[in-house]
Amino acid sequence: MQKRKKILLIVPMLIGFLGALHALNAHSCVLLPKAKSNQPTSEAITRGTTQKRAIVIGASIGMGRELSKLLAADGYIVGMAARRISLLEKIQQEIPTQTYIAQMDASKPDEAIDKLNTMIKDMGGLDLLVIATTGFWDCDFSDSDWKKSLPVLTVDVVGFFALARTGLNFFADQGYGHLVGFSSIDGLHGVASCPAYSASKAFCSRYLEAERNNLIQKNIPIFVTDICPGFVNSRGDIDYTKVPLAYWVEPLDKATKEIFEAIKNKEHIAYITKRWQKVAALLPLIPNDLYNALSARPGGGF
Repeated sequence: MQKRKKILLIVPMLIGFLGALHALNAHSCVLLPKAKSNQPTSEAITRGTTQKRAIVIGASIGMGRELSKLLAADGYIVGMAARRISLLEKIQQEIPTQTYIAQMDASKPDEAIDKLNTMIKDMGGLDLLVIATTGFWDCDFSDSDWKKSLPVLTVDVVGFFALARTGLNFFADQGYGHLVGFSSIDGLHGVASCPAYSASKAFCSRYLEAERNNLIQKNIPIFVTDICPGFVNSRGDIDYTKVPLAYWVEPLDKATKEIFEAIKNKEHIAYITKRWQKVAALLPLIPNDLYNALSARPGGGF
């Protein structure tokens, strides 16, 4: 009888909760407005062919660079953007198919948005937008001066949001598209060695999740993928296999192939590599005291 009374009390509460969610959704603002006049619209762009078009932001090095090559080999017309135009010019010479390049600094969101819109127009449209840029390498997380961590916030939070929102606006106007954003395993938990980076990547994941939920709930055929890498040897000047506390370090080619497959399959979240999915599932279950005790030990992880 006592259990039955509890159930009878819980059911009305659950119904009320669901009703409140329904009311909230009914009165919420529209998160996918039509493109503004200064943005390219699907009506304004004439597609000469059915060939797909992709833009990779952060294409000068590492995973963004190799992903650009894989997309080009798969038949995409690829646009590549990054701060260092000289590196993009070299990559462009390595890709035999049609490509576009643009100098872009995500820490300057207004300029970056203008360049993204211009590239979309020049390419004749857009099917896939990949945001792989980060301000991680411009930071000194060991310094207590807040300005030393600012680059990762301006790029991975403000710049990321501005570029993603601009891409989604274009996709909403044409009625389809695919947004891919890079987060990180470091965004799954507060990482003591790089708090600002950890927080910025948590933002990326939650923002992508929110946009994905919004699109699914409204039955809009726009896909959102969160690429969540662990340790990847993505730069030629750093070998993560020799970095203390780094483990499960993956070679760049293996990681990039898994990213490419995740994009083709339009996965919601892709842990790179797949074994990090077990860590993602386990972390929320570990008490903070145990997590900190394990992470503080030499070789204990993050």
